[in-house]
Amino acid sequence: MPANRKEPLSTPKTLRELCFSAAQRYSKRDALNLKRGGEWINVSAAEFVRRVIDLAVGLAELGVKPGDRIALLSENRPEWSVADLAIVSLGAVNVPIYTTQAVEQVQYILEDSNAKFIFVSGRKVYKHARPGISKRSSAQAGKKQKRSLGISINSQVLLPQIPLRQSFTLPARQASRKV
Repeated sequence: MPANRKEPLSTPKTLRELCFSAAQRYSKRDALNLKRGGEWINVSAAEFVRRVIDLAVGLAELGVKPGDRIALLSENRPEWSVADLAIVSLGAVNVPIYTTQAVEQVQYILEDSNAKFIFVSGRKVYKHARPGISKRSSAQAGKKQKRSLGISINSQVLLPQIPLRQSFTLPARQASRKV
């Protein structure tokens, strides 16, 4: 095999395997990009994988299991990709919700999907969707279900009974845990 060619990849069986093997194989310094304060910021493939693993471990520690529904209310941004891959890495199901959805639609999607958690991209989006999220959380509490709807804003997991300005800290990452 010529020196400039890399060994052929085995065929990935899952989306996680596809993304992680590509990240390892190509090791891009700019796998994801975002613009903050007028300046472009690069997220390397290694950093992307680390964030996915950290979030997946945190979700697993919170009790997310294969088949659980996790809602993702966010515009297109690097954190969406991280959350999406973390969710599917656990065998859970991503329930994407447009940031422009009417409050009633957000509530319907959350109720119909029986989402265990929801990621919200920021306070502005949360402020818009809060009535639908709150109604869903209240309806769930009224049914005396054991699970409450967890909420994440800017990568901080918040629970409905905790005031908005406080956050729940995820357990420390377990280095030996496989996701």
